[in-house]
Amino acid sequence: MEDKVLDEMVRFADALYAKIKDDLKDNDLTFFPELEIVAENHMSGPNEPKMLMGIIDLLVVDKNGQVHIYDYKTSPKPFNEYNSAKKRAFYYQLATYGKMLRQYGLNYYQSKFGIIPIQLDDFRIANQDEAKVDPEKA
Repeated sequence: MEDKVLDEMVRFADALYAKIKDDLKDNDLTFFPELEIVAENHMSGPNEPKMLMGIIDLLVVDKNGQVHIYDYKTSPKPFNEYNSAKKRAFYYQLATYGKMLRQYGLNYYQSKFGIIPIQLDDFRIANQDEAKVDPEKA
């Protein structure tokens, strides 16, 4: 990885940390990245799954024990160009995570749910040859 890319990633992480601390008005935060959760699906019908599974990109717990849920969304276009249906789907996902956390006994009623848009420059999808991993080199 080039130093320039690594420097940009560190700047992004520092800015995100500062923004979350500022948004939550709290300096005593605990961060849980990539948190896997599993919960019963209480809205399931006969052909629906009985359990839900998800990965919360970033769960933040404040000094009062309140949980806050953040989800990264990557795209080659700016977040403000997403249509309203897509944005609603993102917030529905976050609300579902909140309901799942409730089954763990965590309070989310005063939680902040946040989308963290990450715009990718020079985004392209790798072709099949580029996507293959050589097990000898892995």
